[in-house]
Amino acid sequence: MLAASLERRRPWCEARLRSPDAQSATPRERIQYVFRRAAENAAAPGCCGCPYLAVLVELKDGEHPASVVARAAKELLRGCFEEQAGQGGAGDPALLARQLVLIFDGASARAGARIEHLDDGLLTATATTLLDAAGVK
Repeated sequence: MLAASLERRRPWCEARLRSPDAQSATPRERIQYVFRRAAENAAAPGCCGCPYLAVLVELKDGEHPASVVARAAKELLRGCFEEQAGQGGAGDPALLARQLVLIFDGASARAGARIEHLDDGLLTATATTLLDAAGVK
């Protein structure tokens, strides 16, 4: 039942992270949009962080059907970051994608636990620093 719930929620989550001007935005702008939305979502009342990350952390069972769905969602995000990083000219798009997912998930976990407030620009500034270092246009 949890796996089905996550699968049903996935298109909504993906749509919320897709830039409304994806056709005209640069790869850098598309990646930055994801982090702006993540910061906005984290500041919303009742936000508990990324549901996919929460399932992976709580279940600790990689074979559980919900873990399979959650891992696929996280892999999709990593793949999108890698594609955009490559299009933007990153020297090592795979590494940059892993770094971006790491800060995305870390921020989500800290915001979900109410340890960190992301409405001060920390998340977007951190992502921008990584994009600058990788030379993403």
